[in-house]
Amino acid sequence: MNGPPTFQRIMHNLIGNGRWDYVVVYLDDILIFSKTFEDHKRHLNEVLSILNQANFQVNPEKCTITVREIEFLSDVINKDQIKPSPEKIRAIIELSPSKTLNEANEFL
Repeated sequence: MNGPPTFQRIMHNLIGNGRWDYVVVYLDDILIFSKTFEDHKRHLNEVLSILNQANFQVNPEKCTITVREIEFLSDVINKDQIKPSPEKIRAIIELSPSKTLNEANEFL
C-alpha cells in the first residue's frame, strides 16, 4: 500500500461527495472557495465538521482563511485567473535574450 495515494483517496472519499464545486483536496491541502463570504463560512464549517467527525485535526498555524488570492502547487490562484508563481518563473523572466545563433542554440 502506497501512503500518499491512499491518503488522497481517503480525503476524496471523506470530503468529495458533492462538494467539488467549492473544495479542492490535494493530499493534506484543502482549498475551499466560495462566491460570497456567507457561502464561504458555510463551506468552511461543513468541511471542518466533516474532518472533526472523522477525527482529523487541522493545524491552525498552517491555515489561511478568507483570502482573495493564494499560492497553491506553484500557481497563484484568485477568482479571475491561475498564473505561475513569480518565484517559479523568475529564472525564465531574467534570461537575457540570445545575441548570436550560437547562444540561441546553446539555450535550446
